[in-house]
Formats: sequence, C-alpha cells, structure tokens
Amino acid sequence: RAFQSKYDNSYQPYSIKLPDNYDPKKQYPLVVFLHGSGQDEQTVLNNPRSGGNFIELAPYGRDMYQCFSSNSSQNDIIEAIEDVKLHFSVDTQKIVIGGFSMGGYGAMRTYFEHPQLYKGVAIFAGHPNLANEWLGTGHPDFLDKKYLQGFPKIPVFVYHGRKDGALPISKAEAFISILKENGFVVTGRLIDDKAHEYPDQETNNIYFEWLNNLIME
Repeated sequence: RAFQSKYDNSYQPYSIKLPDNYDPKKQYPLVVFLHGSGQDEQTVLNNPRSGGNFIELAPYGRDMYQCFSSNSSQNDIIEAIEDVKLHFSVDTQKIVIGGFSMGGYGAMRTYFEHPQLYKGVAIFAGHPNLANEWLGTGHPDFLDKKYLQGFPKIPVFVYHGRKDGALPISKAEAFISILKENGFVVTGRLIDDKAHEYPDQETNNIYFEWLNNLIME
C-alpha cells in the first residue's frame, strides 16, 4: 500500500499484515515495525512481528541509512499510521513501536518524538546512539538520561545477540541498565549464540507474550 504525503504530495509505500480472520467490525492493536539499514518495508513482515492478534505495519520512511532521524522519516511514520487507521480498524490506544537494527534505534527515536502515541517499545539488535555514530552529532543518545526524562514509563523489550559483530552488545547492556534506572519496565533477552540477526523462537514467544500483556492493560 501507499499514502500520498501531505508534505510534498509524493506517494510513500508501506506494508501491512492483517490478523487471521480479520473482522472490520472489531478493533485491533497495531504494531509498527521499522526495517534495518539497507532494507525497505517490503520483506519486514514476511515473518510475524506479533503473535497474530495485531495489525502489523512496516513503513518505508524514506530511509535506508538515516536511522529514522529525519523529519521526512518521522512524518512518514505518522502518516502511515494515519492511513492504516483510515482504512482498517485500529485501536488507537494500543499501538506499539518496534524495529530491528537501525530500526531499533528508530523505534526509540520515534517514541521520543511522540511518546503519547505508543504503549510500548521493542528494540531488536538495536543501538541506543546509532544516529550520532553514523550521521554526526545532534541526535538523541538514549544512553544520556536527559533524553529519557519526562517520558511516560512504558514497557520496553530489548533483544540482542552476544555474538553481534555489527552493533555491540555492550551498548544494549548499558541501555537496559539506564532504562531501569529511569523507571522503565524492561524485558531483556541477551542470547549467547545469536549474531546480528532476528531472534530465536523462544525469544519471539516471550516477545509475543509481552505484546499481549500490553494490550490487556
């Protein structure tokens, strides 16, 4: 699917997956999942990003390498959500933001921009200071407490592989610690035999349970 951006009239793509037996008369929670660097939205939902009870949305965000930090990326994420809400039955009180690798940083950045919109953040093999390392200074570093102050203390899910050679696990460990110090409820999964890749099935099952607990609150 695509929406026409109100900012420049361009058509911007996104992928969507509906729950089995989708019923437009019911409202469904929404998980927004951001792709990694060098990727796009087209394959992100090939594997499930929720346990089957959520509408799943993968925006392109005009972003291959910019950590979802540009205004255009952030605008596109919001506009993709708005387009999904227009055409599908979304429970607007039950939206979760997540992402893999670059998209993991992007998920936290997206929450930073619109904390009132999301009930939880899921970070898979991400990096809390990626934008500053890739793009130069001036971006939020989520290892700095000042970027966490004032947020609603929502649940955060963090997965990382200890063999990750692309984004070091030490940053994930530090990120988990600082989130806990700042009052966030963190579910951490640090897996010994995983590299820079999507998680094992056990971690996915724990993540799906985490999602389902969010929508029960």
